[in-house]
Amino acid sequence: MDWEVDEISGQEYLGRYSDTPGPGAIDRQKLGDAGPRQLRYWNPDNHREFSPKNWEDVPGKTKRKVIKQYGSLKNAEAAYRMQDYRRAEALNNGEFHMEGCVVKAWLGETCGEASLWGIESDSSDVYKKSVEKDLKQEALSDLKSKL
Repeated sequence: MDWEVDEISGQEYLGRYSDTPGPGAIDRQKLGDAGPRQLRYWNPDNHREFSPKNWEDVPGKTKRKVIKQYGSLKNAEAAYRMQDYRRAEALNNGEFHMEGCVVKAWLGETCGEASLWGIESDSSDVYKKSVEKDLKQEALSDLKSKL
């Protein structure tokens, strides 16, 4: 089992940097986060703009809890958007990186393999152990299918 740096996955699952603001854009210049030759805006992939439709599948009890914490669902969307932005900035600043786990199971010359990529390096040990456990089972199944 190997944990390797994932040089392909990036922060795109959170959002994208741009010279043009999109829905829910965060102005990095106003926050003091954009340098002279850096892109001014960060456009989120999630929590773009508030819409009640975003919350239709969320149970009422959960909505009430969110409203109690943030004051409104709209405020929660804005807070989640800022959390995603700060996470993207942390990735770009090298505070964590993306990685992948590769598991191989051998029987003689035959190899079964399973992998999962795009895992945040600062994920909990409990999460990483569950990934390893699942991948071990997948690698064994892959090996069995080749025998």
